[in-house]
Amino acid sequence: MSEFGLDSKIVIDETIMGQDVRGLKSFITDKNYPFVSDQQNGSYSNQVSFDLSGIVSNNAYLNLQNSYILMPMSASLNSTAAWGTDSIPPSAVVPKSNFLNLIDSIQVFVNNKQLVDQTTMMNLPVSILSKLEMSTADLKLEGKGLGICPDTYSAVSYSAAASASGDGYVNNETDLVSSTLSTSAISQNKGAFDRISSFVNCSPFVSPSQKLPSIKTVDSTNATTKIATQKQRAVAAADQGLPYFTLGATNSTTLNDTQAAAWNFIAYIPLRRLCDLFARMPLIKNSQVRLVLNLNLGSVVITNASGVVSLASTNMTAGNTFPLMFNNQSSNATFPTSGTTTLSLSVQANTAPPTLNPAIGCSYGYPMLPQCRLFCQSISVAPNYEEKILANRTQTVRYLDWFQMSINNVAAGSSYSQTVSTSLPNVACAVVVPFQASASTIFATATGVDQYKSPFDAAPEQSLPLGMAAFKQLNFQVNGSNVWTNNHQFTYDQFAQEVKSLSLNGSLKRELASGLMDLTDWQYSPFAICDLGDRIDAEVDAYQSVVINGTNGAAVAVDLKVFVGYWKTYTIDVLTGQMEKVF
Repeated sequence: MSEFGLDSKIVIDETIMGQDVRGLKSFITDKNYPFVSDQQNGSYSNQVSFDLSGIVSNNAYLNLQNSYILMPMSASLNSTAAWGTDSIPPSAVVPKSNFLNLIDSIQVFVNNKQLVDQTTMMNLPVSILSKLEMSTADLKLEGKGLGICPDTYSAVSYSAAASASGDGYVNNETDLVSSTLSTSAISQNKGAFDRISSFVNCSPFVSPSQKLPSIKTVDSTNATTKIATQKQRAVAAADQGLPYFTLGATNSTTLNDTQAAAWNFIAYIPLRRLCDLFARMPLIKNSQVRLVLNLNLGSVVITNASGVVSLASTNMTAGNTFPLMFNNQSSNATFPTSGTTTLSLSVQANTAPPTLNPAIGCSYGYPMLPQCRLFCQSISVAPNYEEKILANRTQTVRYLDWFQMSINNVAAGSSYSQTVSTSLPNVACAVVVPFQASASTIFATATGVDQYKSPFDAAPEQSLPLGMAAFKQLNFQVNGSNVWTNNHQFTYDQFAQEVKSLSLNGSLKRELASGLMDLTDWQYSPFAICDLGDRIDAEVDAYQSVVINGTNGAAVAVDLKVFVGYWKTYTIDVLTGQMEKVF
């Protein structure tokens, strides 16, 4: 039969088989989303942890695959000098793509056994696999909710000297300071624009006539009406957990003040996107599950001199990635021309509704989420189906965990050969991401700063532009044997073949499609990926050594972040929670 006319084939097959009456029956008798609050009790530093013991029940199964975390976050901007009369535009700060960048590493314990190890910069390989697995339909449906609005990588520019965008491989030139939307903004970093739109367009002060939010002095002729309307919007936005932008409590009528602004938002993080273990976990009862999130938090200090923005310092209080970008300020005449401005990110929670500055009609406060919460889907299974579950109650689960190491300051033209690990079980794949070497002095002010810590750079979602030259003569060895027969000049065609080998997109079947990266995206934000899993049967469930070899053909020194994904296996009794590690 011809492979065309698929619609006819489907309807004929359906007619032959008839309707399956099981589809008319319910599989469950009840479904709820109970939540647990974090164990920090509203006082946050570098970690957020959850213990699910309080919602474990004999009557219902926990479905961790459909569970998720809500974290109230606040980005703040404070200056030692006053801003101009138009004050800070809401578009001055934007999160980097993907809320996973808020998390540096995680630990997962089930019945007091650690199943997921603490891997630094775990957000990087998980984000990369998300971009290779997601379809454009996925991105449309839930991308903005997940904070995933991929940057327009071709909009990146190299700036060795300080400029209106800062210095580095800047990708923050969206020029969204004005209150009108220009075509030049879209032709630059469209991803950053989309994140700004979802980040602040729910703000309570946005009037229907404004294409982009812009704070202005309240018109005295109808100030009372405006203030009442703004307050209603502020409370409504906070109550629904929507993001909103706020100005400091002491701002004057002219908006000239050093207590600048805050961006308050709630990060939505599904467990299945956070870790492969949760994506494969069966329904369970009577299990003690504990999750620890190690966060990416910190601050950067920025100076400005006649529109030239410089990075004075960075201070990571936890983690490795600074998850915020400072937007291009080229058309913002109100940026302080003296002193310093500090951009900070923290976990914030408050039960109080937003209050209002009557002088300007702008709210300030935090989303009404008193603590971080983990919502667990709880399912009561219909008796006839629960019988089938209990007939096969001991389940074997195989999931991907990560090991990470760095190869730092590989000089231009230099070769590298590094043992990544000598004893990883069942290695599956390798992901290697090149960044500008932090030891380099090619930038004016971002010297000694990791690319992913810069507020002017979209990294780690964006790697070293055109950095695929760092992968000359690339190869991997597993237990001393080359994965590829010949060393590779790793190019896009090799990248595409490896992605298909790992079955991460739908190109193996015409009817399916997934993946958010094309040739241009990969060239401006390259990484190498390799299928390490094609081993002989005798090596399955054994420990392997992994070595990477290559030559840095790029014109600059690079830092290579190497991640090896490897399979772990355990068995769990879904009824009692008893579990044993297999490998």
